[in-house]
Amino acid sequence: MTIQHPKIEVFDTREQLDGVAVDRISKMLDGQSKNGGRACTLFMSGGSTPGPVYDRLSEVDLNWRNIYVAPADERWVDERDQGSNARTIKQTLKKNRAGHVNFIPMKSEHSSPDAGALSIEMNYQQLPRPFYIVLGMGSDGHIASWFKTAPEYQSLITRRDKFLVAPIHPEQNEITGAYTSRMTITPYTLHMCQKAILMITGKEKHDLLTACLEQPDKHLPVNHAINILKSKLTILATV
Repeated sequence: MTIQHPKIEVFDTREQLDGVAVDRISKMLDGQSKNGGRACTLFMSGGSTPGPVYDRLSEVDLNWRNIYVAPADERWVDERDQGSNARTIKQTLKKNRAGHVNFIPMKSEHSSPDAGALSIEMNYQQLPRPFYIVLGMGSDGHIASWFKTAPEYQSLITRRDKFLVAPIHPEQNEITGAYTSRMTITPYTLHMCQKAILMITGKEKHDLLTACLEQPDKHLPVNHAINILKSKLTILATV
């Protein structure tokens, strides 16, 4: 099988990467939201890497009332918790010109992601198409909350249904921290995305990504994402 490799762009500085990321995301959203007034959805990753991009994106003059944003994954914690991706996205994006963006949470009032999965699924199924996504990658090769240490991981990456979200419970380690109850997008969600951007910062992650691209059968979560998205994915990286 021929693998369609994504486009990779490497930048000297983080500021250059951020600027290009903001430009690419803006063009994706602007071209859609102004096309006959149609709405669209941007799935957004949390973590430290995309935060500065969201800050700058909030200043861009887009038709934000027609744009929906939703987390690509979420820790099952209250939004006031420092680990909440909803908190991060709202603090960095839902302000300035983007103050009217439509935010759809990936966390409910249920006691666990398993109990809340159906409620979140129903909300995500109502999100307007087309879908776009901004991804990051952990130093272990995970994207969203696709952790190999989770007992649900193998069934998650091989599922063939049309669910957009799934509960997942990775083993606690230095990357997950205490956040072992989570909700995440599924492979089907990636299949449905028209375009995707993956942001990578630092030599360690760049080297890991390079190894993954040289070994497309390497069984890391990021490999599965790349194989799903193929040429729809653009990778922006610093070394």
